[in-house]
Amino acid sequence: DSEGKKEVVSHAVCTDVVVYPMSDEEMLAYVEDDSIMDKAGAYAIQGEFGAKYIKRFEGDYYNVVGLPISYIYQVLK
Repeated sequence: DSEGKKEVVSHAVCTDVVVYPMSDEEMLAYVEDDSIMDKAGAYAIQGEFGAKYIKRFEGDYYNVVGLPISYIYQVLK
């Protein structure tokens, strides 16, 4: 504002991701795949490799892929 003050909005969005049980062989193949190493939480729900293990998620899908778009839109609106 004209006095140089700023408003900071802080919020956390939680999304639970439930995976199917995995065999030892599946887990080993998963952690040896380089595609997971640049992902938060070491999985990509939108990717072919990780998606086949996702049973369901509870919460905002966009939060899982990186940014809770609908929440941000509502704050900025």
